[in-house]
Amino acid sequence: ENASMASYCESVLDRSLKLGGREEAPSRLEVNSILTRDPTSTKFPYSISVRLPTGEYQVVEFDGSTEVGQCLSSLCLKLGMRPALLSGYSIYIDDPSTKQMQLLKGKQKICDCLSQWEKRQRDGHRGRIPSERTAALILRQRHYWRHLESSETPIEKRFLVARMGEEMREGRAPLSPQLADHLLSLYAQYTFGDASDEVKDDQYEFLINRFYPLKMLEVTAERILRSTLHSNWRELNGSDEMECARVILQVLRKWPLFGCQLFEATDRLASNRSVFIALHDTSIHILDRKHLSVLRSIPYGRLHSFGDFQNDFMITLERILSPDAHPEETTKERITYSMVASTIQEVNVLLSFLSFVDFSLLLLASLTFAIPGLLSDEGAYRKLMAYVLNYVYPVNLTMQTCSIWTMVMITTERWFAVCRPLQVRMWCTPRKSRIAILFIFVSSIAYNFVRFFEYSIGYDEWGNITYERHLRDPSAYPLYTVGYFTVSYLITHFLLPFTILAIFNGHVIVTMWRMRRARLNLTRQVTHSSLGGPFDL
Repeated sequence: ENASMASYCESVLDRSLKLGGREEAPSRLEVNSILTRDPTSTKFPYSISVRLPTGEYQVVEFDGSTEVGQCLSSLCLKLGMRPALLSGYSIYIDDPSTKQMQLLKGKQKICDCLSQWEKRQRDGHRGRIPSERTAALILRQRHYWRHLESSETPIEKRFLVARMGEEMREGRAPLSPQLADHLLSLYAQYTFGDASDEVKDDQYEFLINRFYPLKMLEVTAERILRSTLHSNWRELNGSDEMECARVILQVLRKWPLFGCQLFEATDRLASNRSVFIALHDTSIHILDRKHLSVLRSIPYGRLHSFGDFQNDFMITLERILSPDAHPEETTKERITYSMVASTIQEVNVLLSFLSFVDFSLLLLASLTFAIPGLLSDEGAYRKLMAYVLNYVYPVNLTMQTCSIWTMVMITTERWFAVCRPLQVRMWCTPRKSRIAILFIFVSSIAYNFVRFFEYSIGYDEWGNITYERHLRDPSAYPLYTVGYFTVSYLITHFLLPFTILAIFNGHVIVTMWRMRRARLNLTRQVTHSSLGGPFDL
């Protein structure tokens, strides 16, 4: 037994060294699991239930080094789903302080997430955690990729049917009363099978509380609704579960914004109008919260920035000015929305670094080129240039290299956002941006380190300090002058980066043009639509 425990501790230590240590102390779940069961009998000593969109639960097992992304991958494999990147599902945890669901990031340790949950729970209950209170993990769809619907698995369709039932109940899908009645009967056949002679009270309560819009329920007579449900339900007798799911999704997918995540917001610039911000594959749509009509569409290609601004959510986008616009009129348009703080995000790592590099470049360039030109005394000029060429000039060129390749990184990130949206979550993360910045900075220093030996400080025949050419002397070092100073500089600072910029920006322009055509087609569909019939948008 001691040997088994020693082997277990060794394997746990090896995994911790390989995958990284913990950030939080052990949670109550970990302690109870170790005390009540033998950790050496299984590879993963801890387990917790994850609530599925259908209301069912699936148990996942893990250890102290297991990441959320690994749990999500094993969960998708167990359930018969596509990988999370394609299916769009993520794991959420309930936040005891805000009573909302909080997204768990893929690189977080799941044990750390449970410890943080317990810490917030103690803060709200005077240092105690009720024995019956446990963390609730929920599998939810974070993104919906409309162009990948043909590869959906049967379990994903079941989850989507359950999710759309909640969306309908909360009024997040445009339904006419007739369509709502027909969908209710489809959900009845999907849930309970063939109809009996009458609708039972428990069946009726379950259906209207799960799949019928609350606003319609307030103005609908129960007797009429029950009678309509029963008559429509009987017409569906003999339909199996998958057939009902197929019809439900086929009807709901007629809405162009089907599957979009809708975030409640208040438009600050439009008399505090209540709106939904819908995240689509190709653009952001602003919807009227009452009628779910599209008020505005913002293609991702025009999106300049977004994030927190004085406890509000601000979107900055590029706009096209008319020919008769005022010369000082800006091309930037800012839209401010009041939103829940947990939905506001900001990612500005690359732009912050670029601002720092450009400021340093301008400051050092003034010391290198501007200030020496103000000196009229030849001796003072040569003395200043001796120190500038030895210490300031190499740093200036290092910052120039950083600036050029940071622009390449920003263009690459924009290319991923526009042309490869499915890979954005994998490659365009703050952590990877910091790694890229560190790599650019270190590489720039390594490339320009030899610049410190191009000049040296010497003395003229009168004993005054001056600068002397060292590596920059073409007669003494011709290979350095031709190979490094000329050819290598042209390739690394002009030919290679500008070729990458031209290719990526050209691809972005073509993709944005295609998205614009798709948006115009969508706008025509919405403009010429009528809400009188089911999903005739």
